[in-house]
This record gives sequence, structure tokens and C-alpha cells, in this order.
Amino acid sequence: MLVKVIHDWLTEPDNKTYCLVKAIAASGTLVFFGCSIVHVVANHVFNFTDFGVGLGSIMAGAGGGLMLKKDTPQ
Repeated sequence: MLVKVIHDWLTEPDNKTYCLVKAIAASGTLVFFGCSIVHVVANHVFNFTDFGVGLGSIMAGAGGGLMLKKDTPQ
């Protein structure tokens, strides 16, 4: 079940071709969360503004990549 959900998230509408932009966005988001957790554990400090700006930058980059890609053939 979980494998199918991840497969659906990372593939094009044809459900066969993997989308590089979606894969990079997903891995970048996971790395961002991991680095944020390590920072909080090591420094005992969490800044909501910096976290929001960082996560927003990743999401904006992913959205921009998908917008540029939408007109290309699959």
C-alpha cells in the first residue's frame, strides 16, 4: 500500500515514468527535515522563522521546477 502511494507521488500521470523533479523535491524535503532535527537536538534551539523560510524555499523551488516542466513532453 505504502509503496503504491510513493509510486503514485513520484510518477508522471501515466504512472510509468518517474519524474526527476518530484524525486529531487521529495529527497530534498527529507534531508531538510533530517538536518532540522539534528540541529534542534545538537543546539536545543528551534527558530520557526528560519524553518519556515527554508521549507518554503524548497517547496517554491519544487513548484517552479514542475511549472517549467509542465509543457515538456513526457
